[in-house]
Amino acid sequence: MNSLPIEVDVEDSATLEEYLESLYVEEKTLYCCQQEKDKLQKRINMLGTQRVFELKTKVRITGYLLDLFLFGCAIAYLIWLRIMDASWRYMPLPGQITTVIVLLVTIGGGIVDILGRREKNRQIIEEHKRNQLEIQKDKKRIESELKKVPAVKVQLEQCEKNIKDTEEILQHLYEMGRFFPKYRNLVAVSQIYEYILSGRCTELGGFQGAYNLYEQETRMDIVIMRLDDIYEELEEIKENQYMLYDAICQTNYMLSQIADDAAVAAYNTEVIITNQRICQRYYMV
Repeated sequence: MNSLPIEVDVEDSATLEEYLESLYVEEKTLYCCQQEKDKLQKRINMLGTQRVFELKTKVRITGYLLDLFLFGCAIAYLIWLRIMDASWRYMPLPGQITTVIVLLVTIGGGIVDILGRREKNRQIIEEHKRNQLEIQKDKKRIESELKKVPAVKVQLEQCEKNIKDTEEILQHLYEMGRFFPKYRNLVAVSQIYEYILSGRCTELGGFQGAYNLYEQETRMDIVIMRLDDIYEELEEIKENQYMLYDAICQTNYMLSQIADDAAVAAYNTEVIITNQRICQRYYMV
């Protein structure tokens, strides 16, 4: 894109307002396209991503049976020694009761533990079956999502082209109006445009100009300059930085539609039309 050697008369109030409106639109467009690019790249990376399923292993019963057998042998051996020392009939009642309790607890505990392990294994088998069904569903989802990747990549390429074109247009616009380099960003342009549009200022330079007012309000923390801080206090900036607030809200709405391919394509087309309109306004060919 080339630009005719013309300058914007920023001394004329109507021309200045139109000029700042063009800067605001292009800065807002650039910001939105950059956010769109990041979201599209993340979406491409996420499409076709396989889910991770937790596969539990069965509980081993044989290990416990061996322990139970050895423990039972030890108990039997102790009982045998007791019988050999004195007959069961002459064993004191507490000893008989203790022996019976030990045997019952050992056998009962083993049975309960084995049944518990079998039930846990049954649950694991059922979970494996459910996982297999989910894995099959996930494979179909992956196949479906991978088919969408080429279309999303086309939109990403168009988005990248829109960013490049918008950056070139902005560069031309800034040079045409000799806009001070320090304020060539979305936050500053939004605020300066708001000063002019609201009538708080009628010119860019000078003691009562928009540049000076912007500097004063940033020093007084009336205007927030960092976008990261603005995201955290979006509702709070509505009062003093309405144009920036509106730009971010519009961007957030567009990003909420990022999963809708038709909406993304429509926005990319809208950007092309907007850029063409600005070019025609300032005779960029």
